[in-house]
Amino acid sequence: MFFEGIVRWIFPAIFGAAFFSFIASFVIVRVAKKAKAVRFPGGRHEHKQPVPLWGGIAIAIAFLVGVLIYPELVLTSKIIAIVIGFLVLVVMGMIDDVRSLPWWVELMGQGLAAAFVVLGGASLEYVNNPFGGAIDLSVIRIANPFLECGEASCTIPVLGALVTTVWILGVINAFNWFDGSDGVASTIGLLALSALALLSLRADIMQPAIAILAALVAGGILGLLPFNLPPAKLFLGTSGAMGIGFLIASFAVVAGAKVATAGLALVLPAADMAFVLFLRLREKAPLVLPDTRHFHFWLKQKGWGDWSVMIFFAGTSFLFAVAAIFLPVYLKALVLAVGFGVLLLWFLKTRL
Repeated sequence: MFFEGIVRWIFPAIFGAAFFSFIASFVIVRVAKKAKAVRFPGGRHEHKQPVPLWGGIAIAIAFLVGVLIYPELVLTSKIIAIVIGFLVLVVMGMIDDVRSLPWWVELMGQGLAAAFVVLGGASLEYVNNPFGGAIDLSVIRIANPFLECGEASCTIPVLGALVTTVWILGVINAFNWFDGSDGVASTIGLLALSALALLSLRADIMQPAIAILAALVAGGILGLLPFNLPPAKLFLGTSGAMGIGFLIASFAVVAGAKVATAGLALVLPAADMAFVLFLRLREKAPLVLPDTRHFHFWLKQKGWGDWSVMIFFAGTSFLFAVAAIFLPVYLKALVLAVGFGVLLLWFLKTRL
């Protein structure tokens, strides 16, 4: 059934979305230039020519078309909520790529997108305990004003909603901060979404809707890749980076607390985010302003090229993604904790 599901659900979604995204990317390159949504050389940016942003729009087009026309995808309240939250971030990101928005405006937009997920009924009810069983996040519940069915599933678990919001905001920003070198964020996003899609087809899980949704976004990234690989002709932009991070985090919640799976695939961005925050706190620097403290900048300062950086991150993320698909829950949590800890210790040893 696993391989049948790949052929039936994942292949049509990923290749169909890749086609739409690839075609859209040609148009977006021209549109972004006319709208002056471009990133100029200088400062942190090492490219030699102005590069259009708004690559995330190509992914958004492919994803939305797929959601609307895929014959076997039923639009539940959770899916609709995720789509609305995604559109909020895409629109906000488009604006940010033209005229930089204050960090607090971005955070409010991210919080609004997370709120749509919660109000759509997709809060975490529990998280798997690596030592057995699960940690219940649904002890205290309140009425959901947008879902009225008299069932527990139509109420909001307060603790679960808080954890869900923090999780979504964390993944969005970790992914957005990691988008600083050609092809890096795209390939990591592609691997993370592929892991979620494949995991959703395991016999003990079997969630075709999540497999289709994740495959649609993965296909959107795949269609963009020819434009985003070094030297990039089209950047993800804020809309793409935040949008992909949001969808990964949201799918992990809807898939039934697959936080460890998504966390494994994104362990590099998470470790980088934690280390950069530590550096900024230690140096009393602004916590949210962009700088060159990130890992990919450090590698380039050591003489690595764009292709070397991308291949290193893609290879590392691929290994973690494979672990996310095949390892049992308790081993996923162990590998996640050890991997995160080892990366942080390595950063501390080599970069301080």
